[in-house]
Amino acid sequence: GYFGWIPFLECYHGILAMNYWVHGTIYHAGSTLFDSSNSATQLARGYLEKDWGTNFPKTWIWIQANHFEKDENVSLTLALSRVPLIGDSLYTIPGFLGGLFLDDRVYRMGTFMWSSVKSVSIEDDEEHRKIAIEIHSFWAKERLWVLATIPN
Repeated sequence: GYFGWIPFLECYHGILAMNYWVHGTIYHAGSTLFDSSNSATQLARGYLEKDWGTNFPKTWIWIQANHFEKDENVSLTLALSRVPLIGDSLYTIPGFLGGLFLDDRVYRMGTFMWSSVKSVSIEDDEEHRKIAIEIHSFWAKERLWVLATIPN
């Protein structure tokens, strides 16, 4: 998107792959934990992104999931942050990017596409933290509601 052309941003973000099978070997403390390098067995579902720049946003929420019980070909990623435009956060704007990989199609939403975050709420109780986010595409034809529940 157009943020990639702004040369003085502190941080840039790019999604390289949202949902793919990982093959390979995982070693820990001299032992092989998992090995799928010599077979057709897959190790895990993968997600790959890159971040670069001189700093990381001071505030952000990042949600990523690609292991859904009903359909292994679904992947979700969503990152919200305060994007510093001048200096070390002297002036910031809200920014986000998100994608939903569903039925072999990627539904992209983000600040760079003029989409908007309609609501964000975070609730805590003794057992869980709940984060609810609602996003609309520019023409509000596509809407994404995400509710993430995390044990405390």
